[in-house]
Amino acid sequence: MSESRFELPGKIDQYLAVLHRYYKKNGKQLLARILSESRLSIEEETHSDNWNGGQYYHTINLHIPADLYTEILDRRPEISKLIDEDLSRMSTIPDEHIHSVIIDIDENTVDQNWKNESQVGRGATDFGAPENSDGSDHLWRDGYLRLFISHKSSVKENCRGLAEALEKYGISGFVAHDVIEPTREWQKEIESALSTMHAAVAILTSDYHASDWTDQEIGVAIGRGIPILSVRFGLDPYGFIGKYQGLPGKGKSFPQLAKDIFEIFFKNPTLSDRIFNGLINRLMQANTYSEAKDIFQQIEKAQTAKPELIDLLESTPAQNDQVRDCFYVQERLSALISRLRGS
Repeated sequence: MSESRFELPGKIDQYLAVLHRYYKKNGKQLLARILSESRLSIEEETHSDNWNGGQYYHTINLHIPADLYTEILDRRPEISKLIDEDLSRMSTIPDEHIHSVIIDIDENTVDQNWKNESQVGRGATDFGAPENSDGSDHLWRDGYLRLFISHKSSVKENCRGLAEALEKYGISGFVAHDVIEPTREWQKEIESALSTMHAAVAILTSDYHASDWTDQEIGVAIGRGIPILSVRFGLDPYGFIGKYQGLPGKGKSFPQLAKDIFEIFFKNPTLSDRIFNGLINRLMQANTYSEAKDIFQQIEKAQTAKPELIDLLESTPAQNDQVRDCFYVQERLSALISRLRGS
């Protein structure tokens, strides 16, 4: 391939790497995923004019996996514009500019046998619903484990407190009527949460069974084959949830109950990576050394993790100085990385 006569195309990959780090640090996880999972191609001099000695414009193509493309389909023009504007601000090369950023499907990731896919429901181990593909992203914290908290309305305030305490552990809790905006159709929003949750907790108060909805909510979780945890507040697990693990809840504070739920789910191999990812998201946004230490101590409880998550953990000091300069993390990060890679 002949060498380009332009300077900007050779710097785009470097700009994308810096922009990826910026997105991760500022909690823009979806934008960061688009950059990290994309295949880059550049069309040089797609536009030009003679203004001020000649101005040249290049088109940036980001080819992303088909699954990720479906997640951003409705927002693709908006996301393309955001990345375009951020890249353009980074460039300082005279007479060369980015004309546009185009996000399209990487054809190598399209299943050519998609017409033959079975329409039968997924198996119990394939519980993960497509994320952010159906407008449910406003119900959940991006990158966190999605936990549906099934409860009677009489204990909604308690469940709100529990959901807030769970965020410390990278778990986003859905409490009906709390996270739903008044203008939205509440039943449709609950159905959206049920179809995109990763796990469910049943808050078994004495009147839990009297609700028209609680049994149906757990029924959806059973039908999807996702992990369910019962928390006993005066009622023992019954019916189909009788075979699932029960956790004593009476007399426990929100932080203690959240910690117990976290430790149970973090040991579950189908949920541990999602929680691990949520904790890394929190670590990247830590505002103090103390907060970084606290989050890292939870991450240390992991027994295994996917290689890409281990790599992401290893990169956190470079993306947040509160992590980089935290003495506790400095002392223990290398040993944790080695242990997880060895496992």
